[in-house]
Amino acid sequence: MAYDTVFGYCWPQTIGPGGELDLHLSSAGGRTVAVEVARVGAAREVVWSGDVVAGDHPVPARAYELG
Repeated sequence: MAYDTVFGYCWPQTIGPGGELDLHLSSAGGRTVAVEVARVGAAREVVWSGDVVAGDHPVPARAYELG
């Protein structure tokens, strides 16, 4: 299996117990990727894992300049 690059981030980056977050993912071709969400505290605890489709969102020209 080829490992293409997946770009992404979650928002917000910090949440309290019971909070929700959004995953923003992009991969060429909009393929299915494996995701694991973990709580990092005294110990690492996986709180969710599964397969999701990462949309195909190309980086706009001049994104470095225009945001």
